[in-house]
Amino acid sequence: MTSLSCLADDFAAAFARRDVDGVMRCFTVDASYADLFLGVHRGSASLRAMFERMFASAGHSWSFEHVVAGDGRVVAEWRFSVGRGSRVVSFGGVSVFDLDPGSGRCRAYREYFDRGAALVALGTPARVLERVVGRHPTVSVVGG
Repeated sequence: MTSLSCLADDFAAAFARRDVDGVMRCFTVDASYADLFLGVHRGSASLRAMFERMFASAGHSWSFEHVVAGDGRVVAEWRFSVGRGSRVVSFGGVSVFDLDPGSGRCRAYREYFDRGAALVALGTPARVLERVVGRHPTVSVVGG
């Protein structure tokens, strides 16, 4: 990778090809990946299994629209689309890649989007929605 923003380009291209090895080259061996649908994964084996699971389901695309890089971090605004029968559900979000200064690879990934609205639009049953949000909360409550 020759520049910080190149990481996002490499990642997006490998993801579009459903190239697990290409995606894995973007991450350090001890990287963490916080996915709002699939939870937090740590280390190469866990990330590889997560990406293999993602790529096994067809009908989705992920495109990066704007990428900003600097200070050891890449932030990418994106659009994710997934086909469900005769309709397509599309939503935007932001990914943050924290980089390892030595290798330029991602050591920590996290994303932000309206997960609840996306799950509802995808037709997720209420019991599954409750389970996903309960297992991987994005909101914390302190006090009464």
